Amino acid sequence: MPPPNIVELTELPHELLMQIINPLDDESICALAKTCRHLHFFALPLFLSRHGVRTLPPNCVSITCPSKKALSVLWASLFMENIKKIQFHTIDEDADRLLSDICSLRRLFARLPSFCSLPLIYSTHGFIENSALHNPAFDMRKWSAELSALLDTAIQKSCQSLYIFGTDDVSTSCSSRPDPQEQLATKVGKVLPGKASRKLFSFFSRAKIPPDPPRTQLNDFIIASSMLLQTQFFRWTLSTLQANAATVTQLKFNKAIANSSTWHQLLSTLALPLLFSFELIADGQLVEGKNVDLRDVEVFLTRHPSILILNISGIPIPDLVPQFQNPILPRLCYIEAHPKFIAWLLHYHLAHFQTLKVVTITTESSDFGYNKYDEALEAISLSYVNIAQLSLNFVSNNGHEWMQKHISSSMTPLRSIITHLSRITSLTIQTNYWMMLDDRDDPMVQLLPQFLALFSSLEKVNFNQQLCATQRANLKGCKDIFKKILSACPRVKTILINSAVIDLAFLEV
Repeated sequence: MPPPNIVELTELPHELLMQIINPLDDESICALAKTCRHLHFFALPLFLSRHGVRTLPPNCVSITCPSKKALSVLWASLFMENIKKIQFHTIDEDADRLLSDICSLRRLFARLPSFCSLPLIYSTHGFIENSALHNPAFDMRKWSAELSALLDTAIQKSCQSLYIFGTDDVSTSCSSRPDPQEQLATKVGKVLPGKASRKLFSFFSRAKIPPDPPRTQLNDFIIASSMLLQTQFFRWTLSTLQANAATVTQLKFNKAIANSSTWHQLLSTLALPLLFSFELIADGQLVEGKNVDLRDVEVFLTRHPSILILNISGIPIPDLVPQFQNPILPRLCYIEAHPKFIAWLLHYHLAHFQTLKVVTITTESSDFGYNKYDEALEAISLSYVNIAQLSLNFVSNNGHEWMQKHISSSMTPLRSIITHLSRITSLTIQTNYWMMLDDRDDPMVQLLPQFLALFSSLEKVNFNQQLCATQRANLKGCKDIFKKILSACPRVKTILINSAVIDLAFLEV
């Protein structure tokens, strides 16, 4: 028994304990983590952080370009039992790790009782295809099968949110070599009895632990990868959505490229009764044969009256747009889309959007003609919908010409369309970080007070995507423009920058 005045290592303050452990090498830290539960939870995260693995509150582990040893140590760690979110960033420019990391992740998933979220991020576009082309040993078919099995394992573990990002393209040529594991299983089965065969084969099997029975709880499926819409994965993607149709509430396709026939099959087949949020942001490259057909979008939206939030972008809209044959989206509350798409919806369905409150008009390129906004604004002004919040997106600095046009027309008998938007009380102006409110020489900043004054009922203005910080000391340069806005718009009581409320009293505005 140690003397009473001797302090044990685990009783030291955490700051002092960290100074003792931090200089140790990896092997010593791993050995220390095996001595007791307290040091396991204290020392092991230090080793893992050195190798691309961080534990984040609450119950999240972020894995970024990890070493093989780190994945092995993570599998054996005690705190993995409580992990609910796993975020994995793959290693770039290492084809040898593509397959082995997927296998290690699947082994890790199999150990967990359950988890709720999996963001899987391939950061280099086209890297998978390059690996297949330049590395003869890379087996595309095997990798595709392992990745599909990994995602299936995640869903079986009650994963509620899948987010797949990157790998825009996957080589269409798969290796025709026979699967070595299948060959091994055949040979072993012929030589050994069943029990011995299963025991030996378990060392090489893809599934180290028998899979749990399927538990369909997938709620959010976010696809920011063209890979899942291409030949190797499309069948898996479609069947997974169909198998989880009763639980999926959020579906997003973010800049995923696919053939028009693929989009047609996907949008015309799916039926998700609880879907409340749908996003389809096409790549914006209007290439023949790779566009999303507006008619397919119409079919999908008509089949999903449960949608509350809709974000549509990058879809070619013909000059003669089709009219809807049936009522559509009766519960829609928020829409973010190209002005022509918004006009299309509102012009033909004035009576079917009584819950719509927020409209965000987007642009799709730096050479966008802002006169296209007028079509959407006119549809809003003519509708009977009580839209209270409007957001305008300016991706380039030529928007001041459009602003000036409306300011000038407001002084004529015809007046500006904007003056008819009497129900708009909240306006957000997004400027993609190119405009600074304290830049007095910027023509758009100079026009802001007069432009905002066109909105007769405006009470709140939010300047989003601003570079300036919202701390009081950093806003002194904005004091002049704030004064002019409040003078031109007497009903405005709240100004925000990047959604943070500005203390106008402190600025003496």
